[in-house]
Amino acid sequence: MNPLLMVALFAALNATFLYTALRRTELLQVGRWEDRFQQIPERIKAVLIYALGQKKMHFYPIAGLAHQLIFVGFSALLIRTMILWS
Repeated sequence: MNPLLMVALFAALNATFLYTALRRTELLQVGRWEDRFQQIPERIKAVLIYALGQKKMHFYPIAGLAHQLIFVGFSALLIRTMILWS
């Protein structure tokens, strides 16, 4: 492939990435600052209930069950990978 074409493609892809990254950064700066280091025990409890316990998935019977099965599958793969690394 032509080296000049490769350089142009690389530059275009980098410009596209920078454009989207700057747009996302601007969106993050719109929100107000919040101290997230308050109420740490309650936050950890919420993570355990909602993220690991998948509490809200019971509201969606079919999609929730599919989501929970996928979550369990990826969790099993994660545990297997961690065991193989050790």
